[in-house]
Amino acid sequence: MGDEAFDRFFQTHNLADADKAIWAYTRALMFTPPGHSSLGSLMGSLGSALLARFEYTGKLDNLRQAIFALQVAIEVKPSTGPADGSSTLADSYSTLGFTFTHLCRATGQVEPGDCDAKALEKAVQLRVDLQHPRLPFNYDLLGTALCTRFEATSKVEDLEKFIKAFNDGIKATPKDDHSALVCLYLNLGNPLSILYEQTGDVAFLDRSLKACKTGIEIASPGRYALGPGYTNLGHGYYTRFNRTGHPQDIDDAISALKKAISLTPEGHSQLPQFLGGLSDALNALFLHFRDIDDINESVTLQQRAVELSPPDISTQLSVRNQDLGVNILNRFRHTGDIRDIEQAIIALQKAVDTHPPGSERRIAVLRIGLSMPTARLSASLPITPRSNASRHLMTIWD
Repeated sequence: MGDEAFDRFFQTHNLADADKAIWAYTRALMFTPPGHSSLGSLMGSLGSALLARFEYTGKLDNLRQAIFALQVAIEVKPSTGPADGSSTLADSYSTLGFTFTHLCRATGQVEPGDCDAKALEKAVQLRVDLQHPRLPFNYDLLGTALCTRFEATSKVEDLEKFIKAFNDGIKATPKDDHSALVCLYLNLGNPLSILYEQTGDVAFLDRSLKACKTGIEIASPGRYALGPGYTNLGHGYYTRFNRTGHPQDIDDAISALKKAISLTPEGHSQLPQFLGGLSDALNALFLHFRDIDDINESVTLQQRAVELSPPDISTQLSVRNQDLGVNILNRFRHTGDIRDIEQAIIALQKAVDTHPPGSERRIAVLRIGLSMPTARLSASLPITPRSNASRHLMTIWD
């Protein structure tokens, strides 16, 4: 019953099906005696279902429950034959590592002991030993985990490792295994874009765009998992537009980001991220061409992103509010409407209030922005989202 409901959830994206699966696995565990051969498998299935629920809702409680279930699944180990047992264990290590990756992405902090990378490296090794057909997916998860760690820590060794993981995955994938190749190419686009940001070498950006387009071209049309791929593609075009100013790049960015949103079901935890990405692109378009319709749509999308952001993932909520505040300030510079200043201050204050402990410098800069007189704000440079926002606010204050 649990497996049937879980499979149905991936077809329908109906949260009720995920809840039925969790209920069925939990009930089965209640009647499973300690030491039973099915205990590890059931705990692994429960962990996977809880992870899927988190991916849809963004609720951190589901993520922590999934980590506990998967750790138990690994501890009890399957007592089936060597090949079957190693495969089941690889599944648990793989899902556990990916769950830690989600936790890092949600909190901005790496778990002590490199839990994510170690679990995924173990899964890769088990798959290599078995020559298992799902090995490419394990490389993909390992690369994604290392990329997420780099975004949190900026350690160069992680940067080198995640590029290698994705490339190893592509080498290990048969040419006719389109499902694995789609994941690998789409996820390779993000680290290549990060390499461009680190080095300024536009060749990395071009490779990022090529990887994303290759993944999309070989994927099944309308595939649900293509949402993040179109987002990476849109971000690549948006990044190149910021470098070149070519109108076609921003048009392509907006088209890709709209496609990502259209493929994402309402209520999914990634929808705020995709809405925010489209808002950023429209804000850039406005700063370049000064069409008021673009900034109005940008603000509306960012407001919706704030409304849909999971309240218990405060880092994301803070970023969304910050982006909303700076976009409204950009509109104020065009319209001079004092109501925009009032709305911007409210959004920036929420960004401060919802930011988690551990980044005092960012909070201090935001507070400076809130304390600035309106007259000084109106004389400021255009404000851009995220990393540049704080720099502009500091410049205004000085």
